[in-house]
Amino acid sequence: MYYSADFMGKYRSTIIDNIEKREEILKKETKSFLNLSHPKWRKMKYILKKYNPAIVVIYPHKSYNYTSSLLAAKLAKKVLNNVTTIIWNVLGIYDYFISPPYVDFVIKGNYGDTEYITLKLVKHIKGMKKTYELKKIPNLSFKNKGKIIHTNVRTLLEDLNKYPIPNRDLTIEKNYYPRFSFGWVEGGRGCKYKCNYCRASTYYFPPRLIDPKIIIEEIMNVYTKYHTREFYFYMPSFTLSHKWVKKVCNLIIRNKLDIIFSCYANPKEITKEIVKVMKRAGCIHIGIGVESGSEKVLKLMNRVISKDEVKRAAEIIKNEGIFLSTSTIIGYPFENLEDAISSFLFTLDLRADMMTFPFFIPHPELSLTTRLRDNKLIKDNNYYQYYSSEPKVKLNKKLLKYLKEKQMIFNKLAYQMNLLMIKKYTLNPKIMKNKLIEKFYDVILILDRG
Repeated sequence: MYYSADFMGKYRSTIIDNIEKREEILKKETKSFLNLSHPKWRKMKYILKKYNPAIVVIYPHKSYNYTSSLLAAKLAKKVLNNVTTIIWNVLGIYDYFISPPYVDFVIKGNYGDTEYITLKLVKHIKGMKKTYELKKIPNLSFKNKGKIIHTNVRTLLEDLNKYPIPNRDLTIEKNYYPRFSFGWVEGGRGCKYKCNYCRASTYYFPPRLIDPKIIIEEIMNVYTKYHTREFYFYMPSFTLSHKWVKKVCNLIIRNKLDIIFSCYANPKEITKEIVKVMKRAGCIHIGIGVESGSEKVLKLMNRVISKDEVKRAAEIIKNEGIFLSTSTIIGYPFENLEDAISSFLFTLDLRADMMTFPFFIPHPELSLTTRLRDNKLIKDNNYYQYYSSEPKVKLNKKLLKYLKEKQMIFNKLAYQMNLLMIKKYTLNPKIMKNKLIEKFYDVILILDRG
């Protein structure tokens, strides 16, 4: 939301931290969280009253945020007079979001970059223009005289360099955020792969990368202004272009930025040369998607990668002393017990520092989800339960029992692996140096709040 809020320019919007619960907590507290008396909603009510925004933009980042996003809009209408509510960057189910009376606008996220659309809409709201002019704004859903209107689709903005560097000063209550929370940097949008389980295959395609000079300018701004030393590159795959990666990393080194950073990378793009360059620039953690240990399932996923490529990538990352985390999907449609066993054994063999085994989530915007729904293989449309610790696709009992047992074991193992990672952190002087610098400035802020 830094990027969209800054793009608003003089139409300054308020960034409210996304109301997002950890999966296990959400599972336990679903009933209470869906009640506006929940402590999280009371906190949001306080923030709304304190800042009294004219427009509240809500970003349902994950499927299990869909219901809470609507509740946020409902609360805003209840607390504020004449507020306009916008559900932002929606993928797929537009009628679901625009139908409630407390939602004024929905901005579609899978056809075009939403920042320009948001700016046009805010100008319209501020200018109180006529409905016929509203229809000219693309990628928009709204209601007029009880009828839902979907405007025409706008194509992607090809040049991401036209966007300004986000001004993190727009973040409200920013003194309560840890240093590293300002270190999320967008390196690009889009993905050249079309894996059918992934939301990235439905939006921001084809891939577009931001000029490395602009990225370094943003990092330097955060580095000096917020004393952030730990960064995360937010993009489908950091290694989409080796030429681009080398430019970014060499600029970090040339500008003597003593930082550490993490990223996600597609295993197919991992090479010894590129990982060495990343390490010299401060890379300490690379996450990769294993997704399945079955070649059959990988093909069903439309994942253009082999098990050998995944294994080679894991070995390169670990040999360079970089923390490796893996994610392997379980409960994928059409997966059988043999496939599931292969996935667990293959992932274990990679010997990653951290492993996760999320259940497949049938995101409503996926074409695969449409097929599953047509074949009555999806349990329900309770989006607030779409977290990855529970299956939402119908599975046979034997497979489901095996997956639940293994996931429980690995959840316990993950706790132990976290402790080991913390120990590795303490033994790495570069990491500890940068974390101590961040903590030093955190203490100063606490004293200032005093």
